[in-house]
Amino acid sequence: MALKDFLYNLLKSDIKTEGKISTFSDLFTLKILEKDNFIIRESDSNCPIGFLRKGVLRSFVSDYQGNEANVRFIRSGDIVSGGFSFNSPSPVNIQAITKAEVYFANWQHLQPFLKDNREFLPFLNKYLAIGSKSTTELLANFIRLNGEGRYKIFIKEYPELLESIPHYHIANFLGISPVQLSRIRKKQPI
Repeated sequence: MALKDFLYNLLKSDIKTEGKISTFSDLFTLKILEKDNFIIRESDSNCPIGFLRKGVLRSFVSDYQGNEANVRFIRSGDIVSGGFSFNSPSPVNIQAITKAEVYFANWQHLQPFLKDNREFLPFLNKYLAIGSKSTTELLANFIRLNGEGRYKIFIKEYPELLESIPHYHIANFLGISPVQLSRIRKKQPI
């Protein structure tokens, strides 16, 4: 699927002018990522913004000892962004879990377009809010639920990921060990 078609499918309910969608899509380029490639690293400034066309990415943070915590899985059609404003450092790393295709734009090039085409702001805000909501819900679930409860929510939200990504990433996301995940899966088959 071409970039213009991909973005048109995402934008058609929000933006009514095909010409503006075409101009918007001209700001993006396709980047193909191999498994384990990083798109964004913590503290990178001027992070790109994009949309995942194909594959699965993970957003994660690391502590000072190198321990990682997955905070979001990014799937086809989701927005990819390490920072939410121009020139601000990314608080997260974003890495490909599978081979992935991402349409990226540079915030620096996107800003003038958005200034002149404000009707795109609700569209971008909607996608940024979805990512933020996902992370907030994860944190709330860590406080409210045990591993089994978080797993139930995971299989409802991400059923396609159970067989497409390594289970240690899922266990990390749920805040449990791979062994605990295996026990929970035996008790709670899909």
